[in-house]
Amino acid sequence: MRKPTLQLGILYKTLLIVSVLLTVLILSSLLYSHMMMTGRFQQMEFNEATLNLERVVNDISTLESKLKTLVGDWAPWDDTYIFVRELNPAYIEKNLSTNSFQTLGIHFMLFFNNSDELVYSRFFDLEQAQKVASDPRVLFGVQSFAHFLHFTSPLEKKSGLLRTATTPALIASAPIATSSYDGPIHGTLVFGRYLDPATVNQISSQSRLPITTEIFTKEHAPLFQEGQHHQFSISPTPLPVAFRIKDARTLQAFTLLKDLGNTPTVVVSLSLKRPLFQQGMAIWRQHAIFLVAIGVFCILALMLLLNRLILSRLTRLSKEVANIASAGQSALRVSVPVNDEIGSLAQGINDMLASLQSLQRLQAKNEQHLTSIINSIDCGIMLVDAQTRKIISINRAGAKLAGRPADNMIGKTCHQFICPRERHNCPVLDEGEQVDLSERVILLADGSTLPVLKSVARIEREGQTLLVESFIDIRNIKTMQAELLASEAKYRRFFEEDITGNFISSRQGTLLDCNPAFAQMLGYDSPDEIIGQPMTTFYRTPERRHFLLQRIMEKRKLEGYEGVLRHKHGQKIYIICNLIGEFDDQGRLQFIRGYMFDDTKRVLLEKEIRQTQKLEAIGTMAGGIAHDFNNILAGIIGFTEIVLRDLNSEEHAKSCSNLENILRAGERARNLIEKMLTFSRQNETECQPVSLASTLDDVLQLIRVSLPPSITIIPEISEHPVVQADPIQMHQVLMNLCTNAGQAMKEKGGTLTVSLEKRHLDTDFTTRHPELTAGEYAQITIKDTGQGIEEHILERIFDPFFTTKQKGEGTGLGLSMVHGIVKAMYGLITVDSQLGFGTSITLYLPSIHGEEIMQTIERQAIPTGHEHIVYVDDERFLVDIGTEILRGLGYQVTGFADSQEALAYLLAHESSVDLVISDMTMPKLTGIELAQQLQKTGSPPPIIICTGHNEGMSKDDFFQHGVQELLLKPVTANKLAQVVRELLDTQNHD
Repeated sequence: MRKPTLQLGILYKTLLIVSVLLTVLILSSLLYSHMMMTGRFQQMEFNEATLNLERVVNDISTLESKLKTLVGDWAPWDDTYIFVRELNPAYIEKNLSTNSFQTLGIHFMLFFNNSDELVYSRFFDLEQAQKVASDPRVLFGVQSFAHFLHFTSPLEKKSGLLRTATTPALIASAPIATSSYDGPIHGTLVFGRYLDPATVNQISSQSRLPITTEIFTKEHAPLFQEGQHHQFSISPTPLPVAFRIKDARTLQAFTLLKDLGNTPTVVVSLSLKRPLFQQGMAIWRQHAIFLVAIGVFCILALMLLLNRLILSRLTRLSKEVANIASAGQSALRVSVPVNDEIGSLAQGINDMLASLQSLQRLQAKNEQHLTSIINSIDCGIMLVDAQTRKIISINRAGAKLAGRPADNMIGKTCHQFICPRERHNCPVLDEGEQVDLSERVILLADGSTLPVLKSVARIEREGQTLLVESFIDIRNIKTMQAELLASEAKYRRFFEEDITGNFISSRQGTLLDCNPAFAQMLGYDSPDEIIGQPMTTFYRTPERRHFLLQRIMEKRKLEGYEGVLRHKHGQKIYIICNLIGEFDDQGRLQFIRGYMFDDTKRVLLEKEIRQTQKLEAIGTMAGGIAHDFNNILAGIIGFTEIVLRDLNSEEHAKSCSNLENILRAGERARNLIEKMLTFSRQNETECQPVSLASTLDDVLQLIRVSLPPSITIIPEISEHPVVQADPIQMHQVLMNLCTNAGQAMKEKGGTLTVSLEKRHLDTDFTTRHPELTAGEYAQITIKDTGQGIEEHILERIFDPFFTTKQKGEGTGLGLSMVHGIVKAMYGLITVDSQLGFGTSITLYLPSIHGEEIMQTIERQAIPTGHEHIVYVDDERFLVDIGTEILRGLGYQVTGFADSQEALAYLLAHESSVDLVISDMTMPKLTGIELAQQLQKTGSPPPIIICTGHNEGMSKDDFFQHGVQELLLKPVTANKLAQVVRELLDTQNHD
């Protein structure tokens, strides 16, 4: 018989509920009172700390005002006015003594003239009472704030806080003028006092507050973040106040002072005691003890009343119900107490027992009828006791599926026959799983298993929990399913692993599926990123997709189609593909299958090869004509310089003018050769740091003169990047681009915008432009508002000799030269143009850290000498020119037009020859071969090689063969004289 436990259960639950409710109520009251009291006392502490900080900051402001007053008395003083101009020692001895600094209470005085130049400074140690060395950090800091040294009126004064690496300083400045405040301002006088420990202690003693100061660092930033601090208003700028509760007895308050540049500089802090907080916590603890005592009393009183009026009566009713349950006789009844809710409950139990008797009789009849129905169902049905997990009953269909008689299965554990793999873990009973049409197996008599589709339902009968399990045979379904999965897996493996980009799209143009190769071809990491997108996203224009759709509907299949897709980042993807349409029985297109191969590398390689062939052609032509053309120019320039040297009288002034015109024409021809060699990359450039801002300023000044007034030039130069480049080539590039932009607007006018800025190029950008590497670049954009460039012309503007200008207006080498120079600098040039909207050309050049090398041109006399020089060139007139120029400079010169004769002479007169000047390209012996032969002698003379182009060799290549200097033809007389003299002086010094 089950013992009654109702009384203990109800008492425990009632006590628990009452205790929890009263405890929650008391704790809530305590928490709320704690928050209210501590919050109010804390706010009072914050207010008091804020007032104390205001006093400290006012003391610092008073000290700053004192400095401002002192410097205002000294600056408008006639002696100071004279001293800043003459720096007379008497002023220093009389006024800048130890007593002056101690009386004024300052650490330094700075005197600046009206050009903001420091003319005198004196620093003083107030504690040691002695002069100290000037602090360069203070000098640099004051000069960094230009506005601090400039005044609009002799009566104006300025002050503020100056940050140094170690100790901040209060400084004040005033304009140096006469005592009557008339006359111009002749400079600025600055007084300063460090916020050192002595000054801070002085302020602390005045305010009677424990003050500390620190230089503001990034560790202080979280104190003053928005929403974490207060502000108090100290004119003219509100200062932030932050608080930190160190512990229950100490509160720290902070404020932040800023320097002249409005930069956080000094953190001022106070450490204060918390008597108000301590008093408030003592009051709250007394209040908490009182509330807890009241709560315990209420719990005991409530439990006594509940037990007397309710719980004892429920205990008696519980015992009677338990006796009826243990007897198992529904004919028994419970006694009915007084007429209240508990009495109604007892009457209800008696009525329920009467109804139960009637139901038991009806149930016996229903079970027989239900058994006959279940046996007639062609589906296995089994009834299992949830507690013992034994089979109570099984219908004929279930026993047939299991291959056993029903009598052999009843009374045995269900896992012996159904779901044997889950013998020790029932999903329904142990895991709470809902089994509904789940795949399971039945263990047959021969040890094999039968796959079934199983459902389980939980029911209650006479206080007993039962499981109703139903199952059907799915052997045929499993066989077909396995065959289908194998076929699908085989197809899917081919689809996923194919290196060709495969896709399936709907007739409406939605991407239904694709393999990884297709996604990667378009720049995506996985198919999940693009499945579901419209196919028009991947075509350059929506019309192209509509065109292909029409072709597929007509031909049902496109093979070997070559097209262009759009990459995720916008660049073109050239493809070769097969497109196949799938149609239904009525001939309607359902979806499209596509198989694509990325052919971009081949297409771009073909374009690059065609461009390279063009460049090689012009390069070969430039290198081929450079030597002969430079020899001709050398003759023109050389003979002109000789004649100009001899024509000094006034009667030949007109002839001199004409010769100078010839010389300038020769120089222009030489510059054209340099451009051609630059384009063909056969000349050697001298690169150095170049400031693009200053180069653009020079170019825009030159271009303004040549452009009509109807064209407006807008420079947008906000930054000053530096690149490693040849300054002359950089000037040519920018001049060429600006000139082309101006000519595009010459007829109707417009706006030429030139911008320069620094830009960091990331990997996304360099992926689209693989000729670049990620890093810092200078970006130059030259934009005009002309008519723009047609698309078929845009692709050819960098081709050699291609030009749209009229005959005689251009050579077609300008933009091709620009392209060659930019590419040699590992940069990028892009063009964006639309008809009617102008053209924008952008340069990306790698920037460096450095400053531009500024070259100063000094006019010096042409150096002369007396040494013996051998001059060799296969052109006789060039030998005559070189010989004449050098003899005019005082040298002894022997000339040869045959290199072998020159070698024989040099070997015979080895000791008497001081220098050899030779052409590079000569019959019989070249300049390099001549130098190699001379290196075999005991003491070869230094040799200079002159060449029309460098034969694809660098200077280091020439030096390895014994050549000391390399000159590019045509060589001017001044250049030749300087190089010869420098080389001879070096040899004599060695």
